[in-house]
Amino acid sequence: MQGLHHQQEQLAALLSVALPKDDSSSPSKPDDDDSARLAALNSLHRAILYPPNSLLVTHSASFLAQGFSQLLSDKCYGVRQEAAVAYGALCAVVCSIPITSNGRQNHVMLGSLVDRFIGWALPLLSNISAGDGTAELALDGLREFLNVGDVGGIERYALSILKACQVLLEDERTSLSLLHRLLGVLTLISLKFSRYFQPHFLDIVDLLLGWALVPDLAESDRRIIMDSFLQFQNHWDMDVCSLQFSLGLLSKFVGDMDVLIQDVSHGTPQQF
Repeated sequence: MQGLHHQQEQLAALLSVALPKDDSSSPSKPDDDDSARLAALNSLHRAILYPPNSLLVTHSASFLAQGFSQLLSDKCYGVRQEAAVAYGALCAVVCSIPITSNGRQNHVMLGSLVDRFIGWALPLLSNISAGDGTAELALDGLREFLNVGDVGGIERYALSILKACQVLLEDERTSLSLLHRLLGVLTLISLKFSRYFQPHFLDIVDLLLGWALVPDLAESDRRIIMDSFLQFQNHWDMDVCSLQFSLGLLSKFVGDMDVLIQDVSHGTPQQF
């Protein structure tokens, strides 16, 4: 336990470096200060992901989560982004820790920690009008959470994340920057939680086709959207033999094309 306590002190020291300092007492330049803070967050992130540290992470999760949560409103966007990703990784590792008979109360506490992370991230996906980059932070954190987390441990959060992402995909205010991050999250859900993704597959493909058919969309962005369809290969394989699926998708595609052709106010003849 003495070794564990020493390791906790090391994590606490890194977190102390990452947290903002009182400007009046900090002689360093802002850029240098931010670089040191980003490096500290990166070290914390790597420590969280290191498998032998699972016991250490369990015992340190509470104060780490509190620190990351504080950093989500930091003045430096880079710090906010690193904190969101590290927060997602922390919660993913916490979810993957098996319940033991003598640790059930602690597991409930850790579960509430993850619930707070999800409670922070999901509302931001439905409130993007501010344009302050918080939705991007939420997607970065959720992507790391889904990427790192054990399937059985994070399964109970997958459907709510998927539904929030679908709402964001339908929102006309969604930017291309958000869309690129959104595709990363959707791809992970499609790969790790196929049974949740499959019932939403047709609607998601239809929405992405709508994005891809925007006349003034840059070719690089269009290619990213079209390439995302390859990531859903397993779902295409499951539905490609379904006549109902094929006809439904074809009908939606023809409808989108009809609207595009009739809207002569946008695009050039070459784009059409």
